[in-house]
Amino acid sequence: MGKRTGTKLARPWKHMPIATSIVVVIVGCTVLALVTLKLTTLSTHRPKAQVQLVARSILVKIAKPTVQALVEAETNPPPIGYPQPMGIQELHGVKESSSYTKDNRPVVIFVCVEYDPYCSAEQWPLTIALSYFGNFKRLAYTSSSKQIVFGGTVGPSFYGTSYKSQYIVFKGVEEESNQLLANRQYLPLAQITPMESLLMKRLDIPPGLSKGEAASVNFVPFLDIANRYILTGSTFSPSLLHDLSFSQISQEVVDPTTPLGYAILIGAARIVNAICSLTNEKPADVCYAAQVDG
Repeated sequence: MGKRTGTKLARPWKHMPIATSIVVVIVGCTVLALVTLKLTTLSTHRPKAQVQLVARSILVKIAKPTVQALVEAETNPPPIGYPQPMGIQELHGVKESSSYTKDNRPVVIFVCVEYDPYCSAEQWPLTIALSYFGNFKRLAYTSSSKQIVFGGTVGPSFYGTSYKSQYIVFKGVEEESNQLLANRQYLPLAQITPMESLLMKRLDIPPGLSKGEAASVNFVPFLDIANRYILTGSTFSPSLLHDLSFSQISQEVVDPTTPLGYAILIGAARIVNAICSLTNEKPADVCYAAQVDG
């Protein structure tokens, strides 16, 4: 789990290289990914001087596991080799005066930074969970900074993507990239709104900390599902992803019998069930199928 205080972080790390363009096609028995390596297009709010520092992004399509795979992850014990969840967080309910909705749809907000491996880890189950409720366009993946622990951890990136769903509203905010600037700060990507900032100050409190202790620090990754369910941190350790390529991870995201597949799928299952509780169990073919008795 990472944290940021105000807008400044102590980050004594060096620049990562910017890759040249390449096109790769990955075809597997369960996953078909069209991978296009390119320099990310700048959004209008970025200074033009930062063009040469933009991180590469890879456009991908991630296979959606069967709902039965989610159920198996929830009902079966962890597979042999699954590490103890030391310091890992769980999605938990919160008591708020009202749900956060837009156009009568629950609003899901995810705040992260690209350089943090815990963000990379949590974006896998979140991406899979969201795929049951809608569709991404221009979904990419990137990797965490190689200068910190679990460096180079691969995960989906929501920067520059769009998401369409008739059931929920999703906003993924990646505040900083994995590219260091000359001032030892990471390249800014997007900013949270004042409302989102207030939500983080009120709800971004990791278990074990008081509201006062967490008041001056925003912890990432941070997931807010309509102000009803909160996740501060990641649901599994990036160590399971470390040194694995996108294609290697993709082969396991549909298999709950491997340690990595189990970690991703059980995280996705819990997000799916949380969202279903706020959408009147819609879509029914997902929500009712994913329910686990007892």
